[in-house]
Amino acid sequence: MELRIYQDDSMYVVHGTAPYSEIYETKSLRFELASSDLLNSPLLLIADMKVELSEVRVESDCYFYSSKISNYFINNVGVAIIEYEDNDGSDILSLGTVNVLSSKITTSRLRAMLEYICLVDVQLLHCCFSKTFLGSDGGKFEYTDLLHKLISTEKTINFLWDNRHKFKNQPCKRVKTIERVKKYTSKDLIDDRGYSWLLSHLDELEVTSGSDGVVLNRYGKNLSARHISTATVVDDKDIFENQVIYTFLVAVKSFVGSISDQQSYFRSDLSIKSGHVDIVPFIQNFVSDKFSFRNKLVARINSLVDNCINFINTNFTRTYIPNVRPRVTQYAARHNHYVSLYKMINDWWNIDASSISEYESVEQLLFSIKSMDKIYELFVLLKLLNAFHKNSLRIKEVKYLDFSHFPSLSTENELDKKSFDTFNFYNLENDVVAVNIYLEPVIFPFRKNLEEGELFIIDKPSDSRSADKLTRAKKVRTPDYVIEIMSKRTSARMIYVLDAKYSKFETVLYERLPSKPISKHKKVSPGLVDKYLYGIRVNHLNSAPDMVDGVFATYIAGNPDIRRKVVHGVSEEFGLWGDFPMRPFIDLIEFAPVESSEDEMSQDFINKLFSFTVAEMNRVSIS
Repeated sequence: MELRIYQDDSMYVVHGTAPYSEIYETKSLRFELASSDLLNSPLLLIADMKVELSEVRVESDCYFYSSKISNYFINNVGVAIIEYEDNDGSDILSLGTVNVLSSKITTSRLRAMLEYICLVDVQLLHCCFSKTFLGSDGGKFEYTDLLHKLISTEKTINFLWDNRHKFKNQPCKRVKTIERVKKYTSKDLIDDRGYSWLLSHLDELEVTSGSDGVVLNRYGKNLSARHISTATVVDDKDIFENQVIYTFLVAVKSFVGSISDQQSYFRSDLSIKSGHVDIVPFIQNFVSDKFSFRNKLVARINSLVDNCINFINTNFTRTYIPNVRPRVTQYAARHNHYVSLYKMINDWWNIDASSISEYESVEQLLFSIKSMDKIYELFVLLKLLNAFHKNSLRIKEVKYLDFSHFPSLSTENELDKKSFDTFNFYNLENDVVAVNIYLEPVIFPFRKNLEEGELFIIDKPSDSRSADKLTRAKKVRTPDYVIEIMSKRTSARMIYVLDAKYSKFETVLYERLPSKPISKHKKVSPGLVDKYLYGIRVNHLNSAPDMVDGVFATYIAGNPDIRRKVVHGVSEEFGLWGDFPMRPFIDLIEFAPVESSEDEMSQDFINKLFSFTVAEMNRVSIS
């Protein structure tokens, strides 16, 4: 198979090895897959995106499958791996890699958002990037985190160093006999092997006049020896069981050594081409600068592995066998410290990143952003938390929840948080109110026995299927954020939906908020207002269900004067900033990474929303 990309008047062949074809983020393109076989509904996989190849033409016994012309890489820049998947998903094949050049505005926004994220916690950078190892043949290993590999490395060599006395005092060894030639003295005993050696080395014999030191008497002459060969039984530690440990240490030394050099793989300066930027050097340099803790970890590993190599060389072996893996032999099985270390070494080799031979460089670690949309969603979350913090609310609890179970907004189904993922539930409190922020909670259709305060969908038929089946059938909704504000003194509660849109104001206002038909013959694609204001309800056990108290969408840029007019039929007079604010709200909020700290609309939004909600809950409780 061969994949081609047509953009402007140019054709690019997708390769598995560098240098990779460079395409432009903001320009439309078309994919064409050439195959000698007839394919059934082929798909291209690019990160989380699937591209259908529908148009087919035949030419010289070759089938050509084409996609529609579209801006497939908008807001997805950096290195992108493209794969082929057949219609049933049973066969996935790597087709190659492209480097998506970023527009200047995307680069500027990315830098600003990453800088803000780092101010909160540099570890959150791991949520922003896909890390991928590419083999020399262009093949892709599973996405893995380099830090995970380094942590595993330090843990393994720490175990070896902490247990070095056990390895020294209870080593794997074999007994072997060493033949050694030494100067003969009258006190030495000579066995049959020694006499055999002398008869093979007659030049070592000499006539002696005395009786002391006689080893042979031939023809009436006493013969003594200058040297003899003796057999010495020793413990041999230069064996497989110890050689695998030394080989592992050499591989570790090569692994961490190559990390220090990886920054030189890409150009240090951003190159500008037709108004677009090769963002890979920027990502590499930015990540390297921010991950100073990684450099400290590498330095610790380097020092420790040197000590371990010296220890093994002195006490065991210097024999290196490339790529040898540990195996629990009958000798190793007798020692628990060997068995434990072997397991850790084997796990280290089996980390996907280590599938690269130790001779290959970790310079092949390439970074690509997951998507600007995902980074923006994280940026908005951090802005929300910071804005509530400035309203004297403090985080009391965070969780990583499984929302794929009934009821919606349940905090009972907790999972172990994935490495370097974000929590998806935050509870903040002060003396007056509690605030819950849910990230991408799942809202289900109506069913019997809904709980108090549970959200449910009303523009879809009621459905008694399980939560898993509803999710798989895409009968659910997942807003980016649900903000729940509750009074501590009364039972009053208000719920707001916020959706993060990495788009301009006009795009969100005219294309994201309202519903619109996809085409003349297809159903209407629901907008945010229909999905979350008219399309869901909040259940109450002792009263009728009601709407959520507001639907807000963020935008990243645009004309702020427009928002003061009418948003989806609601005059500014009755909006959150109006003289007569009325629920439910419909409004657009600017969450821009280039805002000044003195005049941020995102902070003003939370201030207004919080003060209005507290006042409204107090008013309701009094009435």
